[in-house]
Amino acid sequence: MRRSEHTLAEEQQLLEQVEPDWEDSAANISAARLLDRMGDVELSQLRRVQAALERLEHGSYGICVRCQEPIERRRLAALPEADRCARCAGAN
Repeated sequence: MRRSEHTLAEEQQLLEQVEPDWEDSAANISAARLLDRMGDVELSQLRRVQAALERLEHGSYGICVRCQEPIERRRLAALPEADRCARCAGAN
């Protein structure tokens, strides 16, 4: 979450620079676009982790949201945020 906040702050700082010359402007736009893409990936991962924490809070962590069977321990060890067992994840 800290990295995501830092990335958003950097992007905002780049976009708020006052009257940059055209080279700086082009570089800033490129950097802002890169930071925006990185932010989307991190935001998606953060949402999956937050959902896993909510399942943990509600006592449903480790239970497949599709078939309601336990998620394999090896799968959870590799992907702690997994919300589906290997069989259901493979069905998508």
